[in-house]
Amino acid sequence: MAILTRVSRLLAADLHAVIDRLEEPQAQLQQAVREMQHLTTQLEQEQQRSTAKLQSLAEQQQKLSAQQATTQQELELCLDAQEDKLARAVVRRSLQLAALLEQLNAELKLTEAQHKNRAELLAEHQAELDALKTQAQLLAGSMQDTATTSPTANLASTGITEAQIDIALLAHQQRHQQSRGQS
Repeated sequence: MAILTRVSRLLAADLHAVIDRLEEPQAQLQQAVREMQHLTTQLEQEQQRSTAKLQSLAEQQQKLSAQQATTQQELELCLDAQEDKLARAVVRRSLQLAALLEQLNAELKLTEAQHKNRAELLAEHQAELDALKTQAQLLAGSMQDTATTSPTANLASTGITEAQIDIALLAHQQRHQQSRGQS
């Protein structure tokens, strides 16, 4: 029974090793980079739409505030002229403008909060994307290093030739024989 357990573990380990080689960590990392770039692009587009919405809301707020100021001036005129009927219509419009302005201010605050949260999320995703890109570059570099780490590649990278090794070996052998001869 113990032999079967050991053999099954060995087969499972070999199978896992094959799967690990098939998965190619660099390919997975590149896919993660692509997905993060796509997500970051989407967030940037949402942020741009949010910025445009904030500008639009701010413009509407200015217009409503200007209309409300104008309405206040009209109300003063009506009250000075003792036109109560006309003053009632102006007060109604003033109240409507105040309600619209209140709704607009609430929407503006909500949009600003969402904009801020989205900006923070975008910064986090950008940092993750940068980290993934760095990992991909490091992995690509290490894979190139391991692909070129044969004995002859190491010799070539240090500039040492086979002839230099042979000459140094002969010199060591000669010194070794001389030291044996003296003792």
